[in-house]
Amino acid sequence: IPTLVASSQPESPAADSPIKVSVDVSGTAAETVLLHYSTEQGAPFVTVPMQGSGTYTAEIPGQLAGTPVAYFFEALTSGDAAAAFLPDAGQPAALRFQVAIAKTGTSPVVINEIVPINKNIKKDPQGKYEDWIELHNTSDADILLDGYCLTDNEENLRKWPFPEGTKIPAKGYLIVWADEDGKDEGLHANFKLSKEGETIILSDPSNAPVDIVTFKGIGTDEAYARKLSDPTEWEIQLPSPEKANR
Repeated sequence: IPTLVASSQPESPAADSPIKVSVDVSGTAAETVLLHYSTEQGAPFVTVPMQGSGTYTAEIPGQLAGTPVAYFFEALTSGDAAAAFLPDAGQPAALRFQVAIAKTGTSPVVINEIVPINKNIKKDPQGKYEDWIELHNTSDADILLDGYCLTDNEENLRKWPFPEGTKIPAKGYLIVWADEDGKDEGLHANFKLSKEGETIILSDPSNAPVDIVTFKGIGTDEAYARKLSDPTEWEIQLPSPEKANR
């Protein structure tokens, strides 16, 4: 039976670029070496013949940012008399990586302020102090947010789509309550903010991340917000919901 040893494997490849994988095969001669991969949980694996001798390579087509990929290798001897896998258990123990999250789109709508521990600053429409994410429309025109999504999960960029018809006014602000209270009136995301910190991603209708913000170490009733003097920089401030930052 052939012996398979992983060669260079991807860790966090760039979005939309072919992903090269390779495997070293030794021992009993292999007549066919196959790559099996899947880009959706529960989806059938796609099989691709690998090319080479000793070291075999193949490419997985470019994927969207944040896409999780599972894959494993199979080597077959002449006449498919014997097969070897890497990992040994094959599909159930498939190797995994995730396509890198990066800003691949542009939008005048940006994440402007994040408040992960709101105890006394602002109440939601139901009268509760909930954590929030504030967006800002930097343009001079109203923007319809149909197809835009927020997420705290890099593997699921479409986690919380904005309700159809949601608009953010020109130069305006919009608060999304991060409280998992989706049945309540108003904009309530289906995730909460971690007090320890995490990454929040805003994606446009084409599934391209247009803003990515990572925060940590934010105290009670504090905001992680863009500087008014330089919106490309972030700092801990007092919250300023639906107003210009400080």
